[in-house]
Amino acid sequence: HFASGSVGIDNDKLDFKNSAKNTAEGLIHLQNYVNVVGVYGGLGFGKSSYTRMIIENLNKEKVLYTYISLTETNEAKDFSKLFAERWLETLSERYPKIDITSYLPFMDSILRESGNGVLSDLLKIVSAFNSGLIKTKSKFFDNFYAKERPFYVSNRVAKLFGNITEIDEDVWVIMVDEIERAQFDEIYRLVEIIERFKNEGRSGLPTKLLFLFCISEPELSDYLDMYKPNDPRAHLLRTFFYEDPKSITHKIFLPPTETSIKQRFVLDLLNKVIDRENLNVPKEVSPHAIGDPSRSFMSHKDAAEYTIALLREESPRVVSRITNALDFFYGAFKSRAGELQKNAIRFNDIVTLEYIKIKYPYLIDFFVKTINILVNQDEMNNVDAYFLKKELEEKKLDLIGWIELVTNKKIPALEKDAVLKMVGLVMYYYFDFL
Repeated sequence: HFASGSVGIDNDKLDFKNSAKNTAEGLIHLQNYVNVVGVYGGLGFGKSSYTRMIIENLNKEKVLYTYISLTETNEAKDFSKLFAERWLETLSERYPKIDITSYLPFMDSILRESGNGVLSDLLKIVSAFNSGLIKTKSKFFDNFYAKERPFYVSNRVAKLFGNITEIDEDVWVIMVDEIERAQFDEIYRLVEIIERFKNEGRSGLPTKLLFLFCISEPELSDYLDMYKPNDPRAHLLRTFFYEDPKSITHKIFLPPTETSIKQRFVLDLLNKVIDRENLNVPKEVSPHAIGDPSRSFMSHKDAAEYTIALLREESPRVVSRITNALDFFYGAFKSRAGELQKNAIRFNDIVTLEYIKIKYPYLIDFFVKTINILVNQDEMNNVDAYFLKKELEEKKLDLIGWIELVTNKKIPALEKDAVLKMVGLVMYYYFDFL
């Protein structure tokens, strides 16, 4: 059970596997009875894949594992209910005495009706199937709670673990993904549940609990800031994720990928499309971003080198989205006669346009609304082009001003240079027109 689209060790293209192996070794040696580990990285840069590789490096016989994506929650199943289901599924897979299939309908009704939190839900469900005549052995506890390890866990904790006499696994890893995309209430429930486990488990747990969070930055921070003016819980969540060292007990940052490895990743994906479609492309490109596409028209080779250098700095998710879009484009781009016209437009122009769709979608809107003027500007009767030029001159608008006028979009100052370069890469004619 891993995130959709995540890749494992066998398909590692970003050289994560060695770091993931070392991280897995370190996580197993964490000593707290409840550990909360955050894996931090940019959106789409491979956190889900990296954490998947961490899990794949763990000994399956010695570890319990549960995967939860916060985007799975909805009105009918909040995080408490989803967590309870996954918790019980994991136990029942390893310890068949808890037959999950026979009481799913019963569990669903209990979860919907209960308002006492996830631990209460679990207690009600599991206790219905195991009376707990034999106590559950304690293995880990809060060293500040007692000097010596209690021999048994409390009755309440025992019920959470199905009153199983002894949990063979030394650690239970619970991965929580897509936190920054979840509803605010669900993030709060997640933190609430962890704090309850810390409290309940102080006197003893039958196995260590390791919560592994995938945290996108700065997206989660920005998301919490949206709620700060109106919801006091936003401050509590910010404290938990960023300020209190006792909350996130260990922080892991996504390992950087060498430029050469990232470039190979980009080229491999693009070359799959090129080879399959038999496209005409420049040979032996040497990617770099030295030139300025907004200052002079670039040859196909120069443009390709510039674009590849741009893509190698982007997230793997963005690059994959572009190549997926290319698959669609080259299956659909046909002439009026129904014939495929694969080389009618430079390959790099198509790649860059797909990139623009993702990063600067308002530029596509601008192209659609104004391209007819460029196509017809040499015609004697193109009155539209004449009056447009007059309007731009009177309003003293440059290309950025024209784009803002057409799209009603205020382009941030830091974005303007990049926007001009994107226009230069795919449609230098706009500069000629002005």
